[in-house]
Amino acid sequence: MKQYLRSLSLLSLGSVALFVSACSAGMDGEAIDEEKAQAMAEDFDYVPSAEEENTPVMSMEDVAKGDELVGKGSIGVTRGFTWYERVDIANGATITYETTGGSDTIDPVLVLFMRTSPWNSTQWIASPYQQKVGIRTLAVNDDTSGRNSKITWTNNQGQTIHAWVMGFAYNNRTGNLTVKKNGSSIGSKPFASGSARVSSTAGEVYTTGGGDPVLFAFERYLDQTDNGAWNDDDPNGGTDSRIVGFTNRSMWVVPMVYPSFSRTAGTSTVHY
Repeated sequence: MKQYLRSLSLLSLGSVALFVSACSAGMDGEAIDEEKAQAMAEDFDYVPSAEEENTPVMSMEDVAKGDELVGKGSIGVTRGFTWYERVDIANGATITYETTGGSDTIDPVLVLFMRTSPWNSTQWIASPYQQKVGIRTLAVNDDTSGRNSKITWTNNQGQTIHAWVMGFAYNNRTGNLTVKKNGSSIGSKPFASGSARVSSTAGEVYTTGGGDPVLFAFERYLDQTDNGAWNDDDPNGGTDSRIVGFTNRSMWVVPMVYPSFSRTAGTSTVHY
């Protein structure tokens, strides 16, 4: 994209130079015939590099997307028995969670979320496992004090909100940390799943590597909040996970497992 924009800039400068030269000649009373115009154009000797020649031309729509335009890729992410809990938040109430002991080795992220399909459901992961479950990210934080995380959310929805809080790790910096709820310790909790920060033009995000993970996608920026989702089993078959209709917004993607059935910790390759 930088090469593309540089090419545009150089071409624009060349065009301006030609225009100024033509105007200057015209003001001096000298006619600009076709041969002179050709000679002036040849003075602009910009030649694109091999890299620029092989760079696809981007549409203006692509340029407007900026850093949200990310090609397909994959990354290895730790899947683990990461900590989560249900929390019911009464209308008007404020909930706070925070970690202590975060470091460059164990780097926590906290997220508070609710289901949107169906709205405000209390149902956790259940059959049909191939479904895509819509979620709303209510609060998310990576670093608020050093490498610790803190989230605070006030319920102004006019009803009790049935939510979940989950802890996971930045990249694969997993480990156990003490968590406080509303200022009081609730003990040491495993931040056992890693994460990737991705946006996708592929229209889906999925795992390979087995272990029967549940794949979560949480908003990184809360100007829009309903692009999140989770999926347990790939709708195309198998026990890896696949979220179809995936947004091209920047998201936290987290493969987690919980101790039931044949789920196992390990490393999942996340494709986006």
